[in-house]
Amino acid sequence: MHSEVKTWNRSIDNPLKFFNGADPQRPEFIECDYSGFSVLHSGVDTFKQLFRGVLNPDLLAIVEGHYSLDARWPLVIKDYEFMVSKSASASGFQWILKNLDLGVICLLKSFYAEADKEGTHFKIEYSPHFLLCRDPFEVDKTSIDLASIFMREFLFSDVSVHIAVDFKGFDIPDNLEKDLRTKAKRNFSYSGIQEFDVDFNGVALRYGSNESYTFGSPGSLQMCLYDKSKEADKRDKLAFWVSQWSQVPSVADPFLSEFKEGDRVKRLEARFHHSVIRQFCKGTKGMECTTFQQLVPHLTGLFRYFLDNFRLHFNKNFIHPIWQYLMTDLTIYGPANPFIYQRSYKSESGSSRRNVAFWLGNALRLFVRQNYTIEFVVKYFMESGLLSDLKSYFSLPPSADSGDLFHALREFLERRYKQLQLSGVAV
Repeated sequence: MHSEVKTWNRSIDNPLKFFNGADPQRPEFIECDYSGFSVLHSGVDTFKQLFRGVLNPDLLAIVEGHYSLDARWPLVIKDYEFMVSKSASASGFQWILKNLDLGVICLLKSFYAEADKEGTHFKIEYSPHFLLCRDPFEVDKTSIDLASIFMREFLFSDVSVHIAVDFKGFDIPDNLEKDLRTKAKRNFSYSGIQEFDVDFNGVALRYGSNESYTFGSPGSLQMCLYDKSKEADKRDKLAFWVSQWSQVPSVADPFLSEFKEGDRVKRLEARFHHSVIRQFCKGTKGMECTTFQQLVPHLTGLFRYFLDNFRLHFNKNFIHPIWQYLMTDLTIYGPANPFIYQRSYKSESGSSRRNVAFWLGNALRLFVRQNYTIEFVVKYFMESGLLSDLKSYFSLPPSADSGDLFHALREFLERRYKQLQLSGVAV
C-alpha cells in the first residue's frame, strides 16, 4: 500500500465498522458501518494453461477428420468427450474442443507455427465449476493428461488467471472512475446494454447505471467490477452461483445462509494475463509459475498487488474501507507468501524502438496508399521474421505467445490505418 494513503481504525466488536479517528467528538471524525457487507465467494474464476512442444500428428488428423465428417456429434478421445469447432484467427489457434459440462476448453494448433514444428500449440481453459471441486494437484494432473493426448512432446509454458471475489452489501459508487487510482490507460463503462455474451476472454458489460466497469487491457492487468447476479442470470448460471453463495453461513445464525433470495451480488475480478505472470516471475525473487500448483501460493499476494494498483479511495486521504478490508483480511486459497511482488519489464534501447516505429509507419503508409486490407497488413508483419522486435516494441515479454502479439499488432494497425485513411494518405 502506498505510504501517502492513511488506513482506518477498526471497531473491536465489529470488524466492518471503520473510523478515521479515535474520538467521536472530534470534528474530522468519520464513521463507516459496513456490517451489511459480506464476502460470499473468493477464488479462481478462470485458469488458463499454455503448453509448448510438438503436436501429436495422429490426434490432429483425428480432429480434422471428425470435423469434416460430422461435427454435430462429440469426439470421444480416451475418457474425454469434446464438441469440435474451428476457431477464428484472433484466438491464435485453429481448433476449439469444448466440454462445458466438465468445464474445460482446449485450443489446439497454433496459427503461427507448423504442426510438426515446436510451438505453443496447446492451451487449456478451466471454468469455475471445474476448479471449485478439485485441488491444485488434480488440476495439474488433468492438464498433463490432456497434453499427453494432443502433444507428442510438451513442456508447461505460461499461465494466466482471473481471481474473483463476490460480495453483497456494497453498491458501486457513482464516482468510481474518479475515485479509482490506477495507471491503466484504458477503461470502459457500459450503459444501456440490452444483450451481451461473456466468454473466457470477454468483459462483463453494464446493465443500467453503475453496474459494470472495466479498467485496463485484456493483454495486461485488468480490473472488472460488475453485477454478478445479472450476468449469471443472463448466462443461465445463476443456480450454480446461488449454490456456492448459499454455503456461507450467516453471522447472526450459523445454521442459516448469509445469502438471501433477492440479494444483489457484485463481483470484483482481477485478470492477470500470462505475460503479467511472467513479469512477476522475472521480477520477484523465488517466484516460478508455470503450473496451477506453483501459482496457488502466490494468489493472495497477487490479489493484494492488484488492489494496490486499482485502488479505490474514500476521499483524498483515506483508502476506501472495503478496499482496506479486502487487502488485509481476504485470502485466496491461503495466506500470502512473504514475497515482495514486483514486475520486471524488459528495457529497450531507444534506437531499436525508433527503427521499429519507422518501419511500421512507413510500411503502413504504403499499404494504405495501395488499399490493402487490414488482414493482409497484419499477416505481412506477423510473417516478417521480426517477431522479437515487434514484441519488444509492444512491451511484450520474449516468452509471449504469438497470439498476444497478433492482438497488440492488430489493435495498433487498425487504429493507425483509419487515421491514415482519414488524413488522405489513400487518396
